[in-house]
Amino acid sequence: MPRVVTNPLAADATGNYAVEMFVDEIEWHIENDPAQRSFAEVLDWAYPRSRKLSYEEANRRALEAKTLHECHSILRQAGKGSRGRVAKQRIPAIKALIYHEQLKWTWAKVAKVFCACEKKKHDANCPLRSEVVQLKRLLRKYGVSFR
Repeated sequence: MPRVVTNPLAADATGNYAVEMFVDEIEWHIENDPAQRSFAEVLDWAYPRSRKLSYEEANRRALEAKTLHECHSILRQAGKGSRGRVAKQRIPAIKALIYHEQLKWTWAKVAKVFCACEKKKHDANCPLRSEVVQLKRLLRKYGVSFR
């Protein structure tokens, strides 16, 4: 007799459902609570914009913006590209956090499944762990919990 899985998160081996849950939750907050428009910062963290706008294009879009936050977000995209190394562990960090919180996976199991580094022990220097810490700090700032 086949095993029936009632939790779609438990049935998703890739963790993509966890990312969908995360994005849906953040988008719900953005749409339903006008005071929480700054939740867009959480989506910017998860999906950083790599393409920068020219100053002229940014100014044109900023003038068409409906809110001050939207205007500020557009103007931040103007000019040089972002500095530093490209963050590659952000989506795996979302998956790791949700699997740890929702399915009660241990951090060892989460790291084994989602971490791309080849360390045998995922200590404080593990890139996945540092991204999860950043994500938790950002979510705490807005009062979001996935427990």
